[in-house]
Amino acid sequence: MAARPISTSTVSFGLVSLPVKLYSTGQSSAKVRFNWIEAQSTEMIEITEFVPAADIDRIYLERAYYLGPARGGARAYRLLSAALREMERVAIARHSARGKQRLVMIRPLDDGLILEQLYYPEEVRSFDEVPLEEGEVSDAELALAKQFIEQAASDSFDPGRYKDEVKERVQNLIDRKIEGEQITMAPQEEPETKIIDLMEALKASLGGAGERKGEEKVAAAGGG
Repeated sequence: MAARPISTSTVSFGLVSLPVKLYSTGQSSAKVRFNWIEAQSTEMIEITEFVPAADIDRIYLERAYYLGPARGGARAYRLLSAALREMERVAIARHSARGKQRLVMIRPLDDGLILEQLYYPEEVRSFDEVPLEEGEVSDAELALAKQFIEQAASDSFDPGRYKDEVKERVQNLIDRKIEGEQITMAPQEEPETKIIDLMEALKASLGGAGERKGEEKVAAAGGG
């Protein structure tokens, strides 16, 4: 089923006007709390500059929305996506709607565009506010940590390898309850806080990472 837009707007860059539709990136658009909805007649996304994609720190990213072309905007939409992709740049823009102005970024995604709402600098808390305890790292500990990372490393991120296991367990319980089974929830044990030797923990972790890698290779080969 085709996605339903949650808002419409117009992206302007230079003398080009690109009518677009905004879509939720999540499954449930009904839960989206978004100030741009119901402001379709006055919305405008004005691109002010193009910056290297690598310059945007992830700490500024608040939420994301897919952009799709509205009627008459297909060619300009494809043009902007292709140009940004080839130049490895993103567009920084001001979005005005309902008396508010948001800072947003438009970047290419596959053959299309995605819009990400950004925090203003004053909205981002400084990491200096986070209390950090003193702690020295030895060369041996660092070497073991790097070895563990190398063993558990992957060439690329595949989100398909992950799923919401808690949601699956809850759904399984619901299904069993519907079928008439008596469900008794076992009391959860409080996690124990143990102070362990860091070097020993790293060494044990290396063995676990190696075993997990081996299991993945077997699964990929169709075995196990």
